[in-house]
Amino acid sequence: MNTLRSILRQAYPTAWLLEGKECMSQKELCIIFAGTQRQKNYFSYLAYGDFSSERALGRKWVWNILRPDAKKTAAAIVVIETALTWPWFFSQRPGFCIPTWINGRVDLKYGLEQALKTGNVKEDLRRIRKNKLQYEVRRDRKSFSDFYHGMYVPYMKRTHGNRALLHSYENLIEKNEQSELLLIRMGAEIVSGQVLVYQNGLVRTRELGIKDGDFRFVKAGAAAALYYFGLTYLKDRGFRTVELGGSRAFLNDGVLQFKKKWGVQLIRSQPRVFFLRPAQVTDGVKGFLSNNPFIYLGRQGLCGAIFPIEQDRAADGIFSRYQKKYSFEGLKKLNFFRLKDGPRGVEIITEDGDLVLQEAK
Repeated sequence: MNTLRSILRQAYPTAWLLEGKECMSQKELCIIFAGTQRQKNYFSYLAYGDFSSERALGRKWVWNILRPDAKKTAAAIVVIETALTWPWFFSQRPGFCIPTWINGRVDLKYGLEQALKTGNVKEDLRRIRKNKLQYEVRRDRKSFSDFYHGMYVPYMKRTHGNRALLHSYENLIEKNEQSELLLIRMGAEIVSGQVLVYQNGLVRTRELGIKDGDFRFVKAGAAAALYYFGLTYLKDRGFRTVELGGSRAFLNDGVLQFKKKWGVQLIRSQPRVFFLRPAQVTDGVKGFLSNNPFIYLGRQGLCGAIFPIEQDRAADGIFSRYQKKYSFEGLKKLNFFRLKDGPRGVEIITEDGDLVLQEAK
């Protein structure tokens, strides 16, 4: 019965019509999004920032969403949040399967060693020294409670607003016996913390929080200190790698870029995806795709997709600069695309001229 319900939810997801000015181009953009409300909130923020309008369309059959009536919706982009249980369905349609979340890990010998030599990390270390940040590790339940209510929840709500996907306190405490709490102290004040979970000989980071969600502590190095002290602490304990929490699969995402400078290697995507299909070639669509390069599931595995704006295509060295910023260890390939109106709708063209007919895994 539960399996049947799951299939029906995927076949008939809740849909919304999103409208507003796309952040980069400031041109009008209309999106049909089908999926959960929080993921809809995330995608709306990605496209429009805080200023957009939406209209609930109710549950819709997936086939009809992928073939919208332009006279009724004029949607320029179609996005469907789904599980990768219908690869045959999406693989026959032009578009991309973008993981809703993607996991990474850090090699605590070579990866961390290289990261500590980079300019960005050296600047973080200067702030850590300047503000005399130190760390301690705790395991008592009161510390976990103080962290959850005073750091994790305020920071998530302050950072993500109605897009926040909060773990419950019960979920946090359930793993208390196999967890530690890494805390950062500035003088006498605890200013940030992160949960470390140990299981089957491996370690992974989970919830991260900043006291009262106050970004003054972030600027003082409280978030960077969690990575520096956490990674070196785990290395000293003999761990070879640490798995980091999930990140969004959009290459300009601040968390993903922050993890990159600490040597993250992308290792796998989580099972749910956004299937994104451009339905029109408009300035709003071009602006969205140019401003939001992403990781997608290609035939070769995890790949990166970049849609350079027209003036960038002719600039000297632009592709090497894109590659420097958006290449990640774990990506099989970084591909450059453009859109073109074709006789059967929007065509997605690679830079070498090939037509992308299927990019679902």
